[in-house]
Parts: sequence; structure tokens; C-alpha cells
Amino acid sequence: MKWFKSHTFWKIFTINVLLICTVLTLMFIVSRVMLPNISQNQYRQVTDKTVKRMKEQINVVIKDIWSLGDEVQQDPIFLSDDEQEIDEELQKIVNISPYIDSGTIFNVKGYVEHYYPNDLKNMKHVNLSKRKYFQEALRTKKIYLSDVVSADTKHYIVVMAIPILDGQQNVKKVVNLALRIEENKSFQSIFQTFDIGENGYTFIVDRNGRIISHPEKQRIGENAKKNEIVQKTMNHKSGYQRVVNTEGKYFFASFEYIPVLDWGIVAELPVEEIYRPYEMFEKTLWIVSGVTILLLSFFTALYARQIVNPIHKLYELAGQVARGNFNQKIPEREIERGEIGILSKQFNEMISYIRHSKANLQQKENQLQEQKTFLRQVIDINPSYIYAINQKREFILVNESFAMLLGEKSDDLIGQSIDKYQFNLQSDLLYKGEFSNCTKKGWY
Repeated sequence: MKWFKSHTFWKIFTINVLLICTVLTLMFIVSRVMLPNISQNQYRQVTDKTVKRMKEQINVVIKDIWSLGDEVQQDPIFLSDDEQEIDEELQKIVNISPYIDSGTIFNVKGYVEHYYPNDLKNMKHVNLSKRKYFQEALRTKKIYLSDVVSADTKHYIVVMAIPILDGQQNVKKVVNLALRIEENKSFQSIFQTFDIGENGYTFIVDRNGRIISHPEKQRIGENAKKNEIVQKTMNHKSGYQRVVNTEGKYFFASFEYIPVLDWGIVAELPVEEIYRPYEMFEKTLWIVSGVTILLLSFFTALYARQIVNPIHKLYELAGQVARGNFNQKIPEREIERGEIGILSKQFNEMISYIRHSKANLQQKENQLQEQKTFLRQVIDINPSYIYAINQKREFILVNESFAMLLGEKSDDLIGQSIDKYQFNLQSDLLYKGEFSNCTKKGWY
């Protein structure tokens, strides 16, 4: 029997391969259950950290801008009538502050009297009294920070309107300092310092859901209040959840509400990117599992063959013993340790015992044959007539003297019926003593 036809071999091989597959299956199940959650939690930490740090930086920016507003409001130059001095002061503020890109000064009727830089020259003497930031500053007599405004210069801006008050706390004019969202490098650098994946991004919306800042500049000024996350920030909420964007793609988003400005910060990361490390791991696991199964199956086959070989040897030798060949034994160098080795030694001991018993039996058989031959010779040379019959009255023993009496050969008489021959059993020719002995032995 070939080793690969062995039932034991395939049983060992199958059990080991099933165990290997079971372990790998458990690994796949655990990875499929746990790794996506681990990956999601890791990226949530990234997006949460992003919006919180961005909130801190924006608060710092707003604090700086607010401090600037307080300084401007207390600046006596803006109460003077020196036009040149006011222009120079306005230019100085715009050039010094990293978050201010332009400035205008309205009189109390809403007409533009001063501006900087020169791309605003067309705004001079234009009435902008309907602008909300002007009206709020005039009404409250406090510094007001506007929502996103689409300026006449085709820029999206955030305006800080600063009412200039006289000694009687009456508004004499309003200084408007504008941050041009798309162009201000200091403001945009806030977003560039955060890395949230290959396709992740952050954006800021104002209190009305209009986008203040976005990595896709063409989206600045877009109204995003239909976005579920933007709605939550407009309702003064912060958190983390899975959402669908306007293009139907799934994202995980962290969002943070900024109380001072009523703004909202959103950091989004595509679901497919979050799960990409898991998918790469799963793909690698498939490859590694395939190679592992092949290698372990190969070594399992070798191991099973090593176990089966001694059994196969015993099987072959047992077959030879069954056919009467007692000359084969398992060489000592091929006997392994363990139960199979013990069985092999016991097999060799059994063969040795059988050989010894067979030799003794042969010796006794030879002795019996010699005794039988000797007894036959004694019977044949006896001049008396000796014979024996069985229950069917057939000759089973005839000596030469009796055969000569009947005129037959002794071998020819064996198996023939005594009734075939007519002779007087009481004749003096018969040896009564021998016959009596034969009948006493049960021959008849």
C-alpha cells in the first residue's frame, strides 16, 4: 500500500489542514470585526484633534483681530479731520496686521470716505449704508464681526466694523477692516498645518451656513446649510458622525462650534480612506494565508508521511507474515521513538518468537516422522499379520505380511473394504494378539 493511499495519512493531513484553516478563519473574523472600528477610532482622533486645534488657532486669530479693533476704536487719529493722516493710519493698520487685507472708512451716512489698497478706489463716495456690518456697528456702538460677504471687488471677505465714538459716545464714523478669505496667507495657513489623510479636508462656515474657508477655493462663499453637519454647527452642536456629502459619498466628520463667532469647523474624511488600511491588511492577510496554507500543508504532509511510514512498514511485514514469510524484521536503525517504535520492537519480538516456535515445531515434527517411520518398519518386518480398519470397515493399516496373505500390496489395500476379501478371522494364520490390541485402540 502506498503512503498516499493511507487512510491514516489523509486523516492526519485533513485534521491539520482544517486546524490551520480554522485559525486563519478566526483571524479573518476578528480582523473584520475589530480592525474597521480601530481604524475608525484612530481617524476620529485625528479629525477631533484637527477641529479642536483649529478652533484654538481661530480663537487666537479672532482675539488678535479683536484686540486690533479695540486699538483702532481708541485711536484718536480717526477722530481728526486730517485726511492724509487718516489715510496713512489706515494703510499702516492694513500693512502691519497679518489678518487684515483691506480697509475702508464710512461716515455716519454710509458713504466711503477712505480706503486702502488702491483696488478699492472705485468705492470712494459709494453709499454702503445697507451693509449689515455697518448697520450693526452703528446701532450697537460696538465692534461687530460680519458673516462672509461678497464684496464689490469680487472677493469673499469677513469684515470687522469698528465704530469710532466721540466723547459723548456718539458714532462719528465706522472703520471697516476686511480679511480677504481666499488671499490671506496667514488665515489659509491654519488649514495647511493639519494633515488628515490623502483626501480629507476641513472647512469653516459662518452662522448662516456660508463657507468661510475651504481647500477648494471656488466653494468659498457657497451656502452649505443643507449639509447635515453644518446644520448641527448652526444649532451650536459639536460631535462626530457619519454623513453623506452632496456628491453622495460617505464621510466621517468631526465638527466643532465656535461660540465667539457662531462659526462652525468641520473636518471630513472619506469612509473608503478610513477603511483603506484595513482593506490593505485584509488583502495582505489573504496572500499570507494562502502562502501559509501551502507551506503548512506541505510540512503537514511530510509529517503525516513520517508517521505513516513505520505503520506502512508494519503493514507490509504483517502481510508477509500472513503469507508464511517469517524471515523479515524491522531494522533497528529504522525503529523510531514513541508508541510506533514500541510496536515495531514488539513486532520484531513476535517474529523472533514465531521463528523459534516454528523451529521447535519442525523439530518435533521431524522426530514424530522418524518415530512413525521406525514404527512402520517394525510393523512391516513383523511376520504376524497385522491390520486395522475404521468404522466403515476400510483398511487404515496393513503390514507386509498381511498384504502378502491377500496377494496385494500394502499401499493398495489402504482405503479398501475388508468385506471385499473372504478369510476366516479365527484362522490360526491371524495374529489374535495384535488384532486384539488394534481393537482395543478403537480401530475395530
